[in-house]
This record gives sequence, structure tokens and C-alpha cells, in this order.
Amino acid sequence: GEGKTKIAFVSADDVLAYAVAAVDHPAAHNADIWIGGPAPASYSEAVAAAGRALGRQLPLRYVQPGEPLPLLPETMAQLLTSMEMGPDQFIDMSQTSAVYGIEPTSLETFAARFFCEG
Repeated sequence: GEGKTKIAFVSADDVLAYAVAAVDHPAAHNADIWIGGPAPASYSEAVAAAGRALGRQLPLRYVQPGEPLPLLPETMAQLLTSMEMGPDQFIDMSQTSAVYGIEPTSLETFAARFFCEG
């Protein structure tokens, strides 16, 4: 695809923080907790954030939906295709963040931590 579909990317650290917070939290009892980042982003935006963290522009190579992706299993290519071809995704985290006291990690912060503090 064109890497334009917005995804509700979420940091694994945030998922862990919500899991720990939910253990004893009354609001979590018999509840589904939808978790996302503070703002949706496209794959192209994610690559650009990684490039900014690394201090250089990263090359992009777009592939047709369903085309095999180097180094990834076929099932991952199918999943990424369905995400890219679907509608933009957004999970409003304002209420969940307030209830559990967790501030979602931005794409920029995640990229800086992942690529620079690694």
C-alpha cells in the first residue's frame, strides 16, 4: 500500500503498565480495556519518527497489498495488508488514561527510546 492508513500504535511498555495497573483496580473488574497510543499514525509516519530518532532519513519501499515482505512470515504480510487496507484506527485514550493514571507513549518518544536508548 501507500503507508497512509492510521494505526492505533501502542508501546509494549504501555500495555505492561495497564496490565499491572488493572490487577487491583476496581474499574478493571470484568472489563475490556482497549489500549492505543495518544494519536494514530501511519507506517510512513512511524518510519519518519524512527529516522528522526536516528538522525537520518530512512528509505521507504512500498509494496502492493498482499505482496510478500522480506524477512516476515506470510501471515504477517496478510495481517499488515488487512491493517493497511482497512479504515483508520483510533482509540480515544483520554478516559482510560485518566482512570488508570497512565500517559500513553507518543510515537516520537517510543522511537527515541527504542532506537537511542536501546
